[in-house]
Amino acid sequence: MMTRSATIFKAGVRVFLLALSLLAAAPGWADPQDTVRLSIPKARDIALGALQSGQPNLALQLASGLLRRDPHDAQAHFIIARALMQLKQPRDGRRAAALAYRHARTRQEKFQASQLAAKLSLDGKQNGLAQLWLRRSLLHLPAEDLRPRVIEDYKILRQITPWTVSAQFSLAPSNNLNNGTDSPYNFIDGLPVVGVLSDDAQALSGLRCTAYLRYSRRLSGSKRHETRLIASYYAQRVRLSQDARALAPAAENGDYAYDHLELGLEHRTKAGTGLVTLDGGVGRSWYGGAPYQWVMQAGIAKDFKLTEGSGLRLSARLLRRLPDRASLRPVDEVDLRAEYGTTLVSGDRINLGLTLSDAQSATRNSRQQQATGYIGYRFAKPLGPVTVSASLGASLRRYPDYALGLLVVPGGREDEMLFGAVDFSFRKLDYAGFVPTLKVQARKTRSNVSRFETNEMSVSFGIKSSF
Repeated sequence: MMTRSATIFKAGVRVFLLALSLLAAAPGWADPQDTVRLSIPKARDIALGALQSGQPNLALQLASGLLRRDPHDAQAHFIIARALMQLKQPRDGRRAAALAYRHARTRQEKFQASQLAAKLSLDGKQNGLAQLWLRRSLLHLPAEDLRPRVIEDYKILRQITPWTVSAQFSLAPSNNLNNGTDSPYNFIDGLPVVGVLSDDAQALSGLRCTAYLRYSRRLSGSKRHETRLIASYYAQRVRLSQDARALAPAAENGDYAYDHLELGLEHRTKAGTGLVTLDGGVGRSWYGGAPYQWVMQAGIAKDFKLTEGSGLRLSARLLRRLPDRASLRPVDEVDLRAEYGTTLVSGDRINLGLTLSDAQSATRNSRQQQATGYIGYRFAKPLGPVTVSASLGASLRRYPDYALGLLVVPGGREDEMLFGAVDFSFRKLDYAGFVPTLKVQARKTRSNVSRFETNEMSVSFGIKSSF
């Protein structure tokens, strides 16, 4: 009892001395000859000791005194944040941690403050802010070997958070924004007819800007299943080049604007070593600022784990498209897909995919069948300052009843397309877990109706999360 009483007494004396020193810092409060002075570092040590001994109120009082002397004292704000955490006041504590971060001068101080702000945000059930603060802490790592731990904490936080928000943006100069042809003439194999195409049916160059936003919220879940509400929005805007404006003077940027809004449900459940996914949704599209079509869809997918590093995914989807143009009838489409992926001994990843689709409609030009195959390859090791992945594929699309006005295309229209892309991620330029990306892609289409023979080369710049 004597020892504990002595400890309390010493703490009381220290508080008294600190109070005197803080009062002495303000002019007119005390005579300098009667002042007992205590150094600021010593005062901080006393406050930290109060936290360690479970006396948050005492630490709060001491740190508040330090702030009266210097409102920009980062360590004092940090002490207040820790004290409020012990007092179960996480939201006020998070604000104090944010002030500590703002006034911190060293990487270590900023890292500790952002980590504490993330913890207090989570305690205050502000998971979005917690994710933001974890990303901020990546900017001030005192040692690079801490990065995996912070990333793992972020992934765990993302799993326990009932909602997620993701965004993707890109800017892509392109030589063919409108999927136009290279020739002003239209030839149809098997018919002795030559048509003249409008200016805006030819390839128009310029800049394409895209944005994709996705919001997902978990409605229910357990260790074996999960149901989510999903909302997404995709937008495309273009800026025609001077050459495009000279070629098609009547064309406007807004003519090629595209928007798609979708709302749906997704249910995932474990089945053996794989996963079964059921989803359905309704979407609305606009093109050129005018209503374009409604889309209703439902799908099922099954993932099979074949070996430790390889897997197979099979999926099927039904779609019904309802065009807004009165002259177009609804389109019913079936889409079947298979994708196999495996990790090689080197760590590189290879993917093979095949897609088959069939669309039926009372509108003859909407009836079509398509087959697409592709291969993708991702290098595990960076090539210099970038990580690289590439893909290459081909597709065949048939329109068995295609017609241009009164002219029926003999044997139907056939389009053959080759496409490829190379993606670069500049991980050395990582900023808070976001990295710049560069994508170079090309596609070439050949058709027995020359209007649909197209070539496009584009280079897109974007930003994505690195984890």
